[in-house]
Amino acid sequence: MISMELLFMCFPLMEDRFWKDFLYRVTGEPDRTYLFAKLTDFWQMIPESPSKDYAKQYAYFHLTYPSVDADPELTSEKGQEYYIWRTSRAYREQKRAYDRRLSEFRSKLILL
Repeated sequence: MISMELLFMCFPLMEDRFWKDFLYRVTGEPDRTYLFAKLTDFWQMIPESPSKDYAKQYAYFHLTYPSVDADPELTSEKGQEYYIWRTSRAYREQKRAYDRRLSEFRSKLILL
C-alpha cells in the first residue's frame, strides 16, 4: 500500500498525461477504499525506471518498519542492506535520476 509520504515522493515520477485522470478521480472523493484503490493505480501507472527504483528503495529503508532511521549505527540486517545500497553505483544512478525528475517537476510547478 502506498503511504502519504511515498505518494508525495512519487508526484515527480508521474507522467503528465495521467495527472488529470488521477486528480479527476480522487478530488472530493470521501470513500477511503476507493481512494486507496486509486493510490494503487497511481503507483502502477508510474513507469519502471531508476527514479521509481529509488522511490521503492527509499520507502523500504525509511518508511517501512523498522526504519533505518531508528538504527543510526546501521547494525541491523536492514541497516547493513541500506549501507550496501547507499554505497552502490545503483544508488547513485537512481538518486541522480530521481533528482532530475524532481527538478523537472518543480520547474513545471513554477509555471502554474
